[in-house]
Parts: sequence; structure tokens; C-alpha cells
Amino acid sequence: MNAPFHEFFVGLWVLLAVLICVLLFQVRRVFMYLEAQHNPTWVKLGEPSLFLNNSLKNNYLFLRFLVTREFRALQDARLDSKCRGLLFLYAAATALFVVVLLFLLLLYGGKLTWFFQILK
Repeated sequence: MNAPFHEFFVGLWVLLAVLICVLLFQVRRVFMYLEAQHNPTWVKLGEPSLFLNNSLKNNYLFLRFLVTREFRALQDARLDSKCRGLLFLYAAATALFVVVLLFLLLLYGGKLTWFFQILK
């Protein structure tokens, strides 16, 4: 395998890990802001937190809150800015994950035949 190509691939993994850490930090900040400034909305979202009250339902409700832009109804410029930033981070993390996955298949595709046989 070409060393610079491999280093680039490892760099993408590191970038993805950093991006996910930043994303989780920002999600936590939005949860805290909602709890403090818009408590009824926070309760409606299932009182979400990163670890203690993290469920599929809460994740779904929060993602729907972001994607459908429900945060705009609260008319809070600071929350609007935070939520738009989160949407950007989610999109960037998703796109980078797809790129990393494609690189994985390009670099190791021939060596992953066992994996594709499992999928059959």
C-alpha cells in the first residue's frame, strides 16, 4: 500500500474522531441551553442528556427538532445559531464518514471478501 495514501486515510479517521467529539460537546451545550432557557421544550424532547437519559426516542425527537427547524419557533437567536451549527456538524460528520467508508473499501476492498460473503 502507498504510504502517503495510508497516512491520508489515517488522517481522515483522526479528523472524523475529532469532529464527533466536537459534535458531542455542542449537543451537550444545546441540551444545557434548552434546559435552562426553554425548559418546556427540553421536557417535550424527553429531557435528553448525552449519557444519563440517552435513548432512541430522545435522539429521534432531538434530531427531528433540528431537521424540521422547530427551534426557530422559539425565536431565540442564540439557540438558532447553536442549532444551525449542529446541523452543519451532523452533515459534515456524515459526509466524512461516507468518505472514510469509501476509502476503506478502496484500500482494503480486495482483502474484505470475507466481509462481503457474510452479507450474502
